[in-house]
Amino acid sequence: MSHPPCSPGGGPAPPPHSGHEGWRYAHRITVQPSCLACHAPKDERPAFVKKDHPEDRAYGFDDGDLQGVHAVFVPDTSGEDEF
Repeated sequence: MSHPPCSPGGGPAPPPHSGHEGWRYAHRITVQPSCLACHAPKDERPAFVKKDHPEDRAYGFDDGDLQGVHAVFVPDTSGEDEF
């Protein structure tokens, strides 16, 4: 499945900190039912999660929640001789 660039108008995204132009792509990470074995209410987490990850705050999710975002920047190298 192809995802359009995330910049306004679908063209090159604003330059990142490195000064290169390119395209930014983002794809949401959606909580699935299988995720809830460890990421449901805090008091329902498995013992190994409580023991091995005492500072963990990734709980309280529901099926379909936004858990995060995969983000990628692809530099435009069309004007360069090297990759």
